[in-house]
Amino acid sequence: MDYIRLKRIEKELGTIAALNELEILKNGFAYGNAPILRKSAPDDFEIISAHWGVHSFMDR
Repeated sequence: MDYIRLKRIEKELGTIAALNELEILKNGFAYGNAPILRKSAPDDFEIISAHWGVHSFMDR
């Protein structure tokens, strides 16, 4: 998942859909921290940091 894909999801489906996509991504890993988002405009956000583990949920 990269910034460009999230921006495309946000443009097509809205901010909530993009944030839901981040939550799905985060839950797909065994451990991790929530992404740090910065509001860069009234209707835009930017991912500052995302630290997720390297083990997929299939390894659990």
